[in-house]
Amino acid sequence: MNEGLFNAGIKAAIVKDDEVLILTKKEPWFSEYDLPGGRVQNGESFEDCLSRELQEELPGITDVVIHEQIITVNTGWTLREGQGLLWVIYLVTANLPEPIALSEEHSSFEWKPLNEFLEML
Repeated sequence: MNEGLFNAGIKAAIVKDDEVLILTKKEPWFSEYDLPGGRVQNGESFEDCLSRELQEELPGITDVVIHEQIITVNTGWTLREGQGLLWVIYLVTANLPEPIALSEEHSSFEWKPLNEFLEML
């Protein structure tokens, strides 16, 4: 691994009724569970990245409000490029369509109680 080099995965903890939306990846890479979001592209702010990724991964999402950053997690994963991956997780509120639509990247979702979500980190 290239010591000290990390990619930032900007993730959303979408909260509704004290539960967090957890996605299941179709093709698990390091973990089958995921949060909506993705890696920052050149010149993109964290908030712009998260807005873009939410539109891509949760078609039909509306009224997105990105609140404060709640935690940064060193995933311990090494990417193909030999760099580490940090998850920068923001608290997000939004309206999701019924039923919730997912991108082709994810196969399913579930709502986890906030305390269970925090234990997963």
